[in-house]
Amino acid sequence: MKVSVYNDGEYTIRAITDRNAGNATEIESGEETIIEAEGVIELQEIDGNGDTPEPEHS
Repeated sequence: MKVSVYNDGEYTIRAITDRNAGNATEIESGEETIIEAEGVIELQEIDGNGDTPEPEHS
């Protein structure tokens, strides 16, 4: 499959395809990227330190 991902968030997004971290692509804020995968595409928002921020709870 091919998927277009646009990052309109504040932080960089890491896209991991087919559950293989070696297939990771980083998408900067304001950037659009076409991602190809056989099955699964996982998106992780990362902060400037390369860490995944904790989810906000209300």
